[in-house]
Amino acid sequence: ALTIARQIGFSLEKLRADEARRVAIDELRESEARFRIMAEEAPVMIWTSGTAGQCLYLNAMLRDFWGVADLDDFDWGRTMHPDDAGTIAGAMIAATRDRQQVDIEGRYRRADGDYRVLRTRARPRFSPAGEFLGMIGVNVDITERKQSDAQRDLLLAELNHRVKNTLAVV
Repeated sequence: ALTIARQIGFSLEKLRADEARRVAIDELRESEARFRIMAEEAPVMIWTSGTAGQCLYLNAMLRDFWGVADLDDFDWGRTMHPDDAGTIAGAMIAATRDRQQVDIEGRYRRADGDYRVLRTRARPRFSPAGEFLGMIGVNVDITERKQSDAQRDLLLAELNHRVKNTLAVV
């Protein structure tokens, strides 16, 4: 009777553990699904890269921006404006070397051929052993803000010029 009771106890404990494991797995799947939805639908361009700089993940907003259907055939380096490529690459290399976050602006060619100014904030990823794994970052299109800043500066310069002319007349 004692042996049977122990076996029943072990069986019940195993059933409880299996049920707890199933619940944990379901919660993990649900959490992963929420995270995927959040990453895909975020109002910023989210990306990760591998050790050689190749794109491992682009969220929906960034895939639409660059018109990417297949990551295997995509080289984000070709989208950089030639005048900005050296600065951007240098900043990414320095961030990796120094294990620091990088915050840089640069022009990138969109799928329709227009160049847009993107502000990129990225940081390198490292394994627990210290091995470089790639970068993770976000891009925000700041083209309109840059254009409005330039327009404001132009208007302020014109106003300043006119005020000086008026004071000179007075």
